[in-house]
Amino acid sequence: MTSQPASYNCPNCGAELPLRFRHAKMAVCEHCDATIFLEDDGMRLAGTRSVLAEMPSLIRLGQAFSYDSRDYLPVGHLRYRYTLGRWDEWWILDQDGNGLWLSVDEGDFVFEKPLQWDQLPTRLPAFRQLQLDQSVRLLEQDWTVTERDQGRCEGFRGQLPARVAEGEHFFYAHLSGPDASLLTLEYARDGTVSASRGYWVDPFEIRIGTGT
Repeated sequence: MTSQPASYNCPNCGAELPLRFRHAKMAVCEHCDATIFLEDDGMRLAGTRSVLAEMPSLIRLGQAFSYDSRDYLPVGHLRYRYTLGRWDEWWILDQDGNGLWLSVDEGDFVFEKPLQWDQLPTRLPAFRQLQLDQSVRLLEQDWTVTERDQGRCEGFRGQLPARVAEGEHFFYAHLSGPDASLLTLEYARDGTVSASRGYWVDPFEIRIGTGT
């Protein structure tokens, strides 16, 4: 497999597009807002543009921060709409270059790391099987379903580990466990299920402007 170069030039405007992490699959040009798919042997203009309105936020693209003595850098940003409003997903790199999600919803912050298929049970419950306050046994732990809804992508910026599209819909369920732990299951329209696991954090313990 051909490794990705350290940077590309935007196929739409020609501006330099430095890669923030090795396995980026999609990027938005900072100069012209063109959406670009990154592939093993090059790049491809997706033919659409993403425009994400600026909103007040503690977390900002490209602005380092620290939490619990570890440093993080936000390199990608997604915004979703759901029944009660909107939430933001930030793809962040830790000081070792590992990627994880930071979800922000109305002042609630949670770190979540995507789970690989070999970390998941053979069968996951279908979305329609999950009901609020239901107890579910997964990953050798008991979880309680605390939220189930549908999300719709409103836009994105920066560089992301997977391809998304504006207007893309999916169903999701949040399952809460002990010690502020959280398991998120996402059900795509094509039938695939993805999962991430993490924990709630106190935003007052986030320190902006420090780190890498």
